[in-house]
Parts: sequence; C-alpha cells; structure tokens
Amino acid sequence: MQQPITFGGPYPPLPQSARGRYPFRLACPSFVYPDHYLPNVRLLAPFVDEIELLTLDSRYPGSLPGRAEIAELAKVGRDLNIRYNVHLPTDIAPGHSDPAVDRRAVDTLRRVLERVAPLDPTTCTLHLPLSVEVRSAASAGPWRERLALCLQAALVDGPPAGRISVETLSYPLQWLSPLLVELGLAVCLDLGHLLLHHLDLENTCRAFADRTTILHLHGVTDGRDHLALDRMPPADMARVLPLLRRFDGTVSLEVFDYERLAASIAHLAACWPA
Repeated sequence: MQQPITFGGPYPPLPQSARGRYPFRLACPSFVYPDHYLPNVRLLAPFVDEIELLTLDSRYPGSLPGRAEIAELAKVGRDLNIRYNVHLPTDIAPGHSDPAVDRRAVDTLRRVLERVAPLDPTTCTLHLPLSVEVRSAASAGPWRERLALCLQAALVDGPPAGRISVETLSYPLQWLSPLLVELGLAVCLDLGHLLLHHLDLENTCRAFADRTTILHLHGVTDGRDHLALDRMPPADMARVLPLLRRFDGTVSLEVFDYERLAASIAHLAACWPA
C-alpha cells in the first residue's frame, strides 16, 4: 500500500490566496491533498481563513482524528491563525424510527463533539437525513419529535445548540423550523444543494438568515454538485453573489481536490466586485 506523502512532499501550493479578502471567512475542506489532516491544514492555512474539518465516516477505526492529532491541530491553528469548523459524520441517522439506529447516532455525535471540542470550532455542521415516512411538513411531526429527543441526548455536556448547524439537504428546511426554534439550533445553508434540488434559494436564505452561521458553496450543473465553482451556470452565480455580499459568517468552498479548489478560488475572485 502506498504511503501518503507527508508535509513537504511534492504538493503544489494554491495559485492565489483568498485570506482576508471577503466580508465572510472563506473556508475549504481538510482533505484537498491526498494526505492526512495536519499536512492539509499546514498547506491550506496561508490561503484561506478557516478549515472545514471533515469527520464524515464514523464506523471505521482511525476514521476520526486521535486526541494527539487534535492537540496538534489546535496548536497549528494558533500558530497559523486559522479557525476550524467541523462537518459531523454523515453515516448516522438521528431521529430514526429504529431506536438502535438512533442510539448509535447519539453515541457517535457525543463522541465526535467531545473529540473536536479542543479546537473550539466556529460551528459543527449536521446532516439530518429525511425519515422515509415524511412526505410533507404535515407528516414531519413524529420525526421532529424523535430528532428533538436524539439531539437533546447528544448535546448533554456538549456544545451549546447554537454551535450545531443543520444543513440543507434534499427537502425544504422549513419542515424542521419548529425543531430549530425549540432547540436553538443554527443553520448551514448549502447553496449547491438548494440549487441541485430546485429548492427556493432566495426565500430559504431569507427565512433562516438570523440562524445561518455557515454557507456551503460549490458548482452545480447537469444534476451534479461539489464541482468547481466555475462550473456553476452564470445565471445561478448571479443569484448567489448577492447572498454572499450580505453574509459575514463562514463560506466553505466544499470541493474535495486541488484542481477544483484552485478553480473555485479563482472564479470567486473573478466574479467578486472590485
């Protein structure tokens, strides 16, 4: 098995820096180069304001950064003046109708939130996959009740609920509005997901403006997302730019390789008014 190249290997630096350029903090994922967390963070930190620390898989040994790695990430963050946000695991289903699945979600969230706490993340982004029986806002009540119990259990001794940002997926986030208000949860508006699923971009952003702490941004075209930002049709980019200009939280370019990130940084700079 080929060993990952460590920091100092033949990885190209990004062609241009976006650090401090925008009214928001520009972020990118922790896995852009084919390596571990620390080499990626050290290479990316000079070019962005924040790193989106991905903890997407929770089932496998070593899928989460160890305590020593977290301590080193915290040190690197202080040394390089870089903040972190965390994307929580996506292989769990909080609020599931099967209590065993729900318990695993609670246990996983508690474990990950405890592990990343020393990083003082700006937010921890959470997927809440739609339960199979939910077809509309009217049928979402029992699912929301299960979600409330699950998240209350997961956040015992954890961060304040406002540090958890619920991400827009394939359904209208308005279906979860009562839960967001009840628990005081924040929102992650994934602009790419809203475009991909033909959800109401402007009205969703307006409805959740007071709760939104992070935006995910990536190219969407021909039914595919997480593409470089220059793949986004100009008409869609024209809809996104006014939203960005009014935002002062974190905007994460959610693309997962060097070429897409470099193209996305360049395209955003080219589209941004002087």
